Amino acid sequence: MTKRFKFKDSDNISNRMVQIISFFAFIAVSVGMLSTAALALPITTTTTASGYPGPTTTTQPGPSTVNQSLASGSAGSTIQASSCGFQAGATVTITVNGTSAGSGTVGSNGCISTPITVLSVNSTGGQVEVNGVKVTVNTTNNQLVVVGSGSNGAQLTVNSTFGLTTSSVSINSSTGKPFKGELLIAGILAVVGFMLAGILFVKRRSTTK
Repeated sequence: MTKRFKFKDSDNISNRMVQIISFFAFIAVSVGMLSTAALALPITTTTTASGYPGPTTTTQPGPSTVNQSLASGSAGSTIQASSCGFQAGATVTITVNGTSAGSGTVGSNGCISTPITVLSVNSTGGQVEVNGVKVTVNTTNNQLVVVGSGSNGAQLTVNSTFGLTTSSVSINSSTGKPFKGELLIAGILAVVGFMLAGILFVKRRSTTK
């Protein structure tokens, strides 16, 4: 009897050992599976941005050009060119068909008015005066160009196109006034016209009587 009981105790111990080994084996397999699953997951990196936005880039305005058309002028007339968009008080340069016509100062409204006096007109062009400078021009597509600092601080160019129209009276380029000879002819023609009108009037009255 004693030997049989010892055999049973040995079997129980063996069974316990198997159970313990199985339990630890199960735990080891579970841990291994969890580790494998964790390694298979994508790694997400979270970056926290600082409060500094970085350097600010400022774009400087570039030069600009404004084109405008003026009325055509006849001999003895004045064409007014108003160029706007400049900085108040700025000094601007003025040219006529590439010929320098001095400079000017911009008004408080950002504009500068440049009178173009038409001295004479012929079939191919004529002569104008700007700021005391006499310039020979064409009948069409003449350019008065004003260049200076615009209201945004960048260079501004205002290009004014003008032309000339034919006139029976031309201007003396040295005095800026109509020629006296042409005025005399115009006066004579006017007197002759009045005389003819008077003769016709008298003739009609005599016929009526």
